Amino acid sequence: MPTVFDRALARTRGPAGSGGGSLVPSYLSKLPQWTSWGTKRAVDEGFKASVWVYISIQRLMKAAASVPWYAYEKRGSKWEKQEDHPLSQLMARPNPFMSRQTVIEFQVAHLHLAGNAMLKKIEIRGQTRELWPIWELDKIQPVPSSIDFLDRYDFRRDGDAIPIYPSEVVHSQFIDPSNPFWGMSPLQAAARIVDTDIEAVRWNKITLQNRAVPDGVFVIPQQQTRAQLDEARAIVTEKYSGADNARVPWVIGSGMTYTQMSLTPVEMDWLESRKMTREEICATFGVPPAMVGIMESSSLGNDYLDSIRRIFWSDTVIPILDLLMDSFNRSVTPAFGDPAVLQLRYDTTGVEALREDLGDKITQFGKLMMSGVPVNMAAQRLNLGIDKIDGGDVALVPGTLVPIADAGQGDPQAPAPNEL
Repeated sequence: MPTVFDRALARTRGPAGSGGGSLVPSYLSKLPQWTSWGTKRAVDEGFKASVWVYISIQRLMKAAASVPWYAYEKRGSKWEKQEDHPLSQLMARPNPFMSRQTVIEFQVAHLHLAGNAMLKKIEIRGQTRELWPIWELDKIQPVPSSIDFLDRYDFRRDGDAIPIYPSEVVHSQFIDPSNPFWGMSPLQAAARIVDTDIEAVRWNKITLQNRAVPDGVFVIPQQQTRAQLDEARAIVTEKYSGADNARVPWVIGSGMTYTQMSLTPVEMDWLESRKMTREEICATFGVPPAMVGIMESSSLGNDYLDSIRRIFWSDTVIPILDLLMDSFNRSVTPAFGDPAVLQLRYDTTGVEALREDLGDKITQFGKLMMSGVPVNMAAQRLNLGIDKIDGGDVALVPGTLVPIADAGQGDPQAPAPNEL
């Protein structure tokens, strides 16, 4: 039975572009580019296996998907939001079965797990009417072109290659310096660290269950019959194994000695090792540990947490949104109008972490004006969102706020403006 993606794939087709000049080596032209890293592997071995990978990507998904998107038209020197524009409506409801939040969450998750995110466009009369996430990214290989850089993407299923042309999709990627056609996942770089974390959890679980790795051996000096050995083994197992008996001292018959074979969790510094691992995983995704619930100190104040949230948005979430915005404006917006006067943008005005204190802005505004900065320039620099005022572009005399051209009036000893 064909999937939604199959039906979407069959509804539109477009010709490959044409151009001049050789952009890639001829030996790469028309050859699908393969990668050993895939979405399924990333999900199975990372997202579903490591709590820190899961919660880090969840934080990114929810944050990025929380902001709305709108079309902005340039009218004069201003960009004005157009909430009823078809492009705004497309982003509000990308397809009949998914909300904007769901589609953006897929994009962010795929970027961090696979290094690539793709949306299939459904076009009617030359305009994109629906956007569908492509989640079978493991089955897609880009095919370079010596003329147009990228000829197509091959979607391979059951041995057949279905061509998907660049004009049919919105492709976002985290850059892989060794492969311009396909992105690299942050999880790929952290794979060994994630494996270490997963194995640490597994080791701890099995250790608590049945002491999987023997800490040592019990040695009986005399020769024993099998019945005696079985009895001794049963006694040790009963008293030694299981979480309820961990670290409980035992008393066994005389003549038996114990020799330690392995290090204890304390000797291995297991807890500290896990702390380092989880922080490395968080750092890989650009998520501060406090954002995933790691609070090393109970004395952390609200000011500190507010700063962490602001850093998370400014340094991590905003660059992701910028990447998606560039992809949309490259692949979707041109069909709705001239990109010089029409853009798709995200709106972060509702993000509390990015709201600066108005009192601080007013204080800075006053300082800038008292230092001679024109009013309009100061308002623009602080992003106060106020309209330009007449005469607000004139330089002021520091400390007096008098226009520099009028500074000498009323003082016959003052030099004329052209003599300053």
